[in-house]
Amino acid sequence: MSLDDISEDRKIELAASYIRRAADVREPIPEALAYRHAGYSSSGIAKRLDTREDTVESWMDRVAAQYGLSAIEAKEAGAKPEFGELTQDELKRYSEPVKAQWWQRAKDNHGHIPDGLLEGVSIDDSAW
Repeated sequence: MSLDDISEDRKIELAASYIRRAADVREPIPEALAYRHAGYSSSGIAKRLDTREDTVESWMDRVAAQYGLSAIEAKEAGAKPEFGELTQDELKRYSEPVKAQWWQRAKDNHGHIPDGLLEGVSIDDSAW
């Protein structure tokens, strides 16, 4: 049986199950991430999970703070996302616009930013 033979709901269920094992996130974030990886917008995820769009954005912000922006991007069908904590080296490799985007999501989620990540990293916070 291929991925093409599985219903979308089952694909989301399987992806959420993987995320529960791979990432340190609480419910219902694994399911929200599974929808995000499948290409759903925050409003689409909110409708599927019967919650508000700003709640979904808050969940995505927490995940991005801990794991980086790639953890909340859409993925190719069947691709397994990686959930290694964001490192200083990775953060330093971000271009300034991408670093600013990450900071916009992460700044209100300090409890989810890996310890020591911001030491020695320059982030222009003047825009916020």
